[in-house]
Amino acid sequence: HFQCDKLSSEITSLSEVEGKWKEIHRHFWNFVDADYHRIPSDTRIKHADHAPNPDLRIGFINKNEGNTTENMGLFAARDFDKGEVVYTLQTNPIFFPDESIYVEFLHSLPTSRDACLALDMSFRKQVSAPGRWLMGLALDEGGFMWTMEGDAEDIEEKCPEHGIQQYSICRRRMNVALEHDRSFEYMATREIKKGDEIIEGPMPMPK
Repeated sequence: HFQCDKLSSEITSLSEVEGKWKEIHRHFWNFVDADYHRIPSDTRIKHADHAPNPDLRIGFINKNEGNTTENMGLFAARDFDKGEVVYTLQTNPIFFPDESIYVEFLHSLPTSRDACLALDMSFRKQVSAPGRWLMGLALDEGGFMWTMEGDAEDIEEKCPEHGIQQYSICRRRMNVALEHDRSFEYMATREIKKGDEIIEGPMPMPK
């Protein structure tokens, strides 16, 4: 519907992304205030504007590939020990109790580009057993964390030689993972040095 593949993803600065986070966050509360019954009270915790994480930074993965969101990644701004919490989804999230309200919110955003950015930052989270799920938006640095899916050795063998996504995943090693599928915290699976790109690996977290 939003034709995201046809919209330019070029950005002029990293501050532009943070500004969009703030706009979408404020629009969400206008959306809630227009119909207070849309969001249940247990997911209606009101947050302030984006709170920057001093331990993480957003950066461009490959300086030769241009200033696009596809060429952006999440990097460590300090050293992390193995087992340390690197990033949590609980700092700047927006949650929706079901997909219909999530879709309604996307259609309420002022522009298709805003909706496409929100889609890029979206995640689906199981929050309880046997299966309560929430749709969410990660309106912070975590939205730029790349994910390595599948077995790490198998991915390394089949890794293509080119492309932005492949550059991010093939040239770096996964170094964070959720402890379990209902966890909100990404733990370091090995020592992470300042400047390393943060890449999510499969669950469960290696012991």
